[in-house]
Amino acid sequence: MPTSDTSQISVIVDLIQILNPRSLLDIGCGWGKYGFLSREYLMGSYWDKNTVLIEAVEGNEKNINSLQREIYNNIYICNAMDFDMYLKIKYDLVLIIDVFEHFAKEDGIRIIKMLKEKTRNLLISIPRYVTVQKGFSDDINEFEYHRAFWPRKMFKKLGDCVIIPNNSRKTIALYSKDPENKKDIRKFMRKKLVSKFMPYIINDIYNYSKWALNRNNRSLFIEKGK
Repeated sequence: MPTSDTSQISVIVDLIQILNPRSLLDIGCGWGKYGFLSREYLMGSYWDKNTVLIEAVEGNEKNINSLQREIYNNIYICNAMDFDMYLKIKYDLVLIIDVFEHFAKEDGIRIIKMLKEKTRNLLISIPRYVTVQKGFSDDINEFEYHRAFWPRKMFKKLGDCVIIPNNSRKTIALYSKDPENKKDIRKFMRKKLVSKFMPYIINDIYNYSKWALNRNNRSLFIEKGK
């Protein structure tokens, strides 16, 4: 079964928490990783699928089993371009994580334009440098082909888009209609930009100093000899 890069998980989950959607669509859900993480960080203390509506689109029915069906409220088995099958409500957030490289350029443009009309926030993650891929040897199917390389400027040409800085070799593009979240998004971007270019050791020293200078944390210090 196809999967996605682990290095981007923290960035994607942080953005999901900032946007705090009450309805979410995961296009190309695969194993259901982001559906599960969204449940954990949006749902609260108890497993209640009525708290947040989380739905998915998956092109290959062989990828779906009882695991994903427990995570998602609904799973639409169809091509992502078949909008009539699943765009029945206006979602707060649509995720397209490590899927966009499988669309032809024309389809990618069409899906962005359509989803921008049907969602408050659209979050796309794609490898910075897409390589040739014709499918996996254990399950070759048309949805696994890499069809297009999308530089950042192509996403920006399609509207009000911000590119989220990250250390995961990804282009993470966010289209948002939520003005109340813009301040938090800008703050998050600055933080990621600093961590991207600041050497890790300096960043670690800075974070430790900030923690140690906080008087509320002093009770956690272990006294010498104990």
